[in-house]
Parts: sequence; structure tokens; C-alpha cells
Amino acid sequence: MKLFKYFILLAALYFLSACLGYRAVEWRIHFNDNFTGGTVTVTFEDLTSDELNLFSTPKEREPERRKQRIRAQKEQDFKQLLDSYRNDSFLLDGVEMGVYIKERRLFEKDGKLYGSFSGVFRKLIPESDLKLELTKDKIVVTLQNDAGVERIETDGRMVTGEETTTITWPKTTHLIYWKTVMKKENPGQSHSLVDEFRRWQKGEKFE
Repeated sequence: MKLFKYFILLAALYFLSACLGYRAVEWRIHFNDNFTGGTVTVTFEDLTSDELNLFSTPKEREPERRKQRIRAQKEQDFKQLLDSYRNDSFLLDGVEMGVYIKERRLFEKDGKLYGSFSGVFRKLIPESDLKLELTKDKIVVTLQNDAGVERIETDGRMVTGEETTTITWPKTTHLIYWKTVMKKENPGQSHSLVDEFRRWQKGEKFE
């Protein structure tokens, strides 16, 4: 659907750098009474800076040098995150796509950095990667299976096949929810950006 395609584009803005990652992404959709529109909130949990080829030589792997490189990479990634978060061009794109973004947030929760978008939509249009369908008596979400996903959490009924996972809710439901939790790959090489966020909140500039 165009709505989900749009938010996938927002995610791409968030993680344009291959060094930015997240632990999970959560979707909450609240339909209006006649299912002609509603609100959607997408939340990225535990935003991180991931090490990618930072230490290709023995000298770069020395403890102090490694610490300096990680700090520099985290600051660079957080600056990029801020730039994407504060950029208004995708707000205009959202209006063209039928989604009016009402709120953007970066916030700390349980010692981790989160980012979220909330918007209002009027029309859902089928899209290939992720489908949301409204039948006579059900709401149906179909997700393409991904090897990088550890699990999916939801308040709906979930059935996993070879290529897709389908989640259904009764049409009497107006608020639906699911969360995709990613696998933890390369433990120890993902670094939280919450310290940079705290410094930014205190007024430090990331130029």
C-alpha cells in the first residue's frame, strides 16, 4: 500500500548510512469508524551505530584508536540521524502520498534511543512488499519473510508460511499493532546512540 511504501521511504531516510541500525520497528494503525482512513505511528527501537570496516589494520584495532574511531563514527551517524529527522522535504512528499505527518520524535526509553513518526492517512493502496487489505469481516496484513528478522509480535492472529507471514484481526478492531524484532548480528559491534542524544539535549551541536 502507498502508506507503507511511504514509511519504508522514511525508514530509508533514517538509515541511509549503512552504519545505522535498529533493534525493532513497531507499527500501530488506528482506523476511523468506517475504515476510510485513520492514524499510523511507526517507532524504531534502540537506534545504533554499527561498526563497518572501521578497523582493517592492526594499528586501528588498538584499544585507544578503536575507541576514538567508534566515537567519531557514532557522532557522524547521530548527525545524519538528526539531519534526516529535521529535514522537512519528506513531509511534503508525505502530503503528496496521502499521509500528513503530525509528529516526529527522538526520545530515550529504558536507556535506549527511539525514533518515531505519526501521521494521518485517508486512503490505503495495495503495494507489493507489504499489503494491508480490508475484507468484509477482517483486516489482513501480509509481510514478506526476512532472514534478518528474529520474531514478530502482534495482537492479531499470525500464520507464517514459507515466503510470507499473515496477520489478521476481526473487522470490529480499529487499533492494530505488530512489531518486527531484528536478529542481533555481530554482538559487540552495535553501539547505542543514546549518549549522543543526551549531549544533544543538553545543547551540544553536531555539525
